[in-house]
Amino acid sequence: MDSTRIPGERGGKSLDDYMMEIAFLTVNPRLARWPHCIMVQEPLSLEIVLDTVQSAGALCWSPPPIVSGHEADVASRSINLSERIKMWGLPANQTRLRELGGAGGEKEWPVVVISAQTSPQVLNEIERAERDVRDCNDLEVMASLVESLQWLYVSLWNEVGYVMFVTARNKAKWVQAVHERLSSEGRTCFSLRAGGGRYHWA
Repeated sequence: MDSTRIPGERGGKSLDDYMMEIAFLTVNPRLARWPHCIMVQEPLSLEIVLDTVQSAGALCWSPPPIVSGHEADVASRSINLSERIKMWGLPANQTRLRELGGAGGEKEWPVVVISAQTSPQVLNEIERAERDVRDCNDLEVMASLVESLQWLYVSLWNEVGYVMFVTARNKAKWVQAVHERLSSEGRTCFSLRAGGGRYHWA
């Protein structure tokens, strides 16, 4: 990976420990158990992910900027999750999402992009997990939803500048495709490495 993009040692900790702790808050993130790759958070990364999965994306915990063809206001926050996800599928919202590179979420929550075609049944699962995520300040809760969602694109904690693309096990080919596209563009892309009873910032 491109070592110029990550900070050096802090407080005597190894670079590996430092990055795992600030990015995941743990050296054993559950999300790493699924096929995944980590990349710089930028518009190109999200564009490649959405092109690969052939789906419109939706910011899970953020209101869409355009609601039914009109600029949204604070009232849009009261719209239920199912309607918010559906409205993210509007062309104007897709344009905005790609421009942001998935960086348009609330700062206190992780940025989580999922398919705008996610079924109501799976969205019900997300709503049940939503309280846990916000109360625990922990994106680990999303790991239990990977197989149902098929894929997700999540920002890593503490403004580390990286995102993680995670897929269901039967969609591992998407991870390989994203990795190949990013590499062809000269972008950093890697997976966490398992070893010694933990994961490492490979």
